[in-house]
Amino acid sequence: MTDAYCGACGQKRFDESDRRLGHLAAQCFELLTDLDGRLWGSLRALVLRPGVLDRDYMSGRRRRWLPPLTLYLLANLVYFVAPLRADFDLSFASQVPGAMAVAAMGDEAPAGLERFPGQLHGVVTAGPTRALVARRDARDRAGGGDGYTLAELRRDYDAIAADVSKALLILHVPFVALLLMAAMAGRGRYYAEHVVVTLHFFALLLPATLVFGQAVRWMLRHAWPAPLVTALSTGLLVALAAWTWRQVARGYGVGWLRAAAGALALIAGTLLVNVTVYRALQYVATLLLS
Repeated sequence: MTDAYCGACGQKRFDESDRRLGHLAAQCFELLTDLDGRLWGSLRALVLRPGVLDRDYMSGRRRRWLPPLTLYLLANLVYFVAPLRADFDLSFASQVPGAMAVAAMGDEAPAGLERFPGQLHGVVTAGPTRALVARRDARDRAGGGDGYTLAELRRDYDAIAADVSKALLILHVPFVALLLMAAMAGRGRYYAEHVVVTLHFFALLLPATLVFGQAVRWMLRHAWPAPLVTALSTGLLVALAAWTWRQVARGYGVGWLRAAAGALALIAGTLLVNVTVYRALQYVATLLLS
């Protein structure tokens, strides 16, 4: 190829400098500073024009936007590196039945913790958890150690729980998309298109969860009046619900009632999947890796 660009595909002619780190850094800088590019355009549309990304994807107008999975992964990356605990991240004591949590926390256990029923999966996972501690205790003692206790399992679990929980967040998507497909039945949409809407929903939900959690913690730390904290928290939740309703209405091109059903499937479905599926998978994965 003699010209700077290929006449058939438009590819720039390869140059020796393209192999260097500076070229890679320049590409990243261009991506992040090009305000008319797909990255910032997609982010603006996601936040300020809910449903546009979904509508254009379903209509085949996809070139100007980032792919849905890419947008989700960017949001997940922000969520992953944020040094904050969020609602998707549960500690060991928040996962297991109260009696086990008290045994693991010792003097640190708050009053009344023993009455905490634990998560739904506790009926199945409590026994294997005790068995795991017994096996590790026996192995440690056989090696000349002092043994292994629930307190040490809690320590090991909590050390990696945040990272594991963030890595597994995408497990919500296929289940919530199924609920959304049920809510939007009769629209003639493929399951993959409901997955796209769900990915965009989570691309907003994850950073919104961080902002919401940080705002509430800041208000509580600065002793804001409880009614004001409640009012602001309610306002943020209403804003999320309104955004989701608009996403469904514009994305699917439906009326307000059908959009409300779709928004309910996304929001309530996320809570349902989180409690029944995600927390169990998060607990087992973290337990095995701890």
